[in-house]
Amino acid sequence: MSAEKSGSQERIKEIMAGIENGIQDLFQSGKLESYLKTMSKFHHYSLNNTILIYLQRPDATYCAGYQTWKNEFGRHVKKGEKGIKILAPAPFKKTVRVEKLDPVTHAPVRDASGQTVTEEQTIQVPHYKTVTIAAVSHEGWDTSMGFQRTQESSPSRSGRGRSRPAKRTRMERER
Repeated sequence: MSAEKSGSQERIKEIMAGIENGIQDLFQSGKLESYLKTMSKFHHYSLNNTILIYLQRPDATYCAGYQTWKNEFGRHVKKGEKGIKILAPAPFKKTVRVEKLDPVTHAPVRDASGQTVTEEQTIQVPHYKTVTIAAVSHEGWDTSMGFQRTQESSPSRSGRGRSRPAKRTRMERER
């Protein structure tokens, strides 16, 4: 498990180094306007994640996780397609022993023998993990960007099952 944690920490360090290099390149190369366009499309992502999206896929129009593409948009990511790595919060809870403090004086409470009284508290530790999302550009997004439509089977008038395209998705209606 320790090797797994260190591998995850290494990936996060690599991603953070990539963000720093990307920011430097952004301001030194004059690509700021292009980045701001990307940022306007992904306003619900953090600053770090919009930079990661821009660095890995500057032409991205929509980004979402696999389950979102599948459940909300009726799309499946094609096998073998490369996703975009971003950071996602993954806080965890930890139980720690802390000194009990007097609510009035905020001094440590002592028992009859003079020892400091401790109590268990559950704290939430902030932590991040890398996750993969899939992106698509607006032009030719049906198949050229690594997505395919989900096919629904429904009986035709003659009673034989026939494959037909899925209903229009929310993104298609917005166009």
